[in-house]
Amino acid sequence: MIERNRALLVVASLSMAIYSSAFIIASVLPAIAEKHDAQKVDNQKTDTRPPVEVMVLEQNALQTGPMNMTIGKQAVKFSLDKLGIVWLATGPKWQSHCYNPEGKTILVRDHATWKSGFFDMRGHKAARKEPDLKLKETGVREKVAGFKCRKADLIWTPAPPYRPGEPRTPYKSGVVWIAEKFPAPSELSEVMKNLVKVDVKDGLVLKFNLLKPNQFKLFETAYETTKITSAKKPASFFDPPTGYKTVKSEMQLLMGDDDSSEAPDMDFLKKK
Repeated sequence: MIERNRALLVVASLSMAIYSSAFIIASVLPAIAEKHDAQKVDNQKTDTRPPVEVMVLEQNALQTGPMNMTIGKQAVKFSLDKLGIVWLATGPKWQSHCYNPEGKTILVRDHATWKSGFFDMRGHKAARKEPDLKLKETGVREKVAGFKCRKADLIWTPAPPYRPGEPRTPYKSGVVWIAEKFPAPSELSEVMKNLVKVDVKDGLVLKFNLLKPNQFKLFETAYETTKITSAKKPASFFDPPTGYKTVKSEMQLLMGDDDSSEAPDMDFLKKK
């Protein structure tokens, strides 16, 4: 009987605690919601800039994983989920801000710097020579994510020392699909040139394949745009974050203050 009464007292105490917590939450939530709404209104009043019409590209890359690219007439922003970084640049000067939301670090570069070397990874300087890739048009037209693209082969000219089984004459090392009439600023072509390591001249690369490691005939998808949608974003979407620590290199951006010599490989079309 005593044990039963103790159990009833425990249940009653828990019930009162839950009731009290619920009462407190019910009392506090309206005030929080009211404060949030007030802050939201203040923010809307502060930013009087009109919304920005954008194209949102959902993509996937073999080495960097899922990507999300948002493109406006005077702005480009994309995230590399696997690396945990976001890169954005806006006109008219096209200064870039590459930042790490988790580490709260940010790297700022002017247009003249990033357009000729998108990712400058210490420890990979010896491998920074531009691949000897040539674009060979195939005359084929195919759609990628709803956009008509021209299909072109990437031709590699080998040089000693040759790898086992590697041809001694130029051979196809990749395939690209290029959307010629994609509504994007010309600066985006510079971004893609740095990523795919080949100048496609006109248009935007929406997909490319490359040879599998140590293969010379078998290809795999290295980068692909899976979906493209139109949307509107607030102008603040393209504002760089504030309160971040400014760093001087990509390695510091990715690794914090540890300027390690080990770095993720950003060269998708790097010779295997």
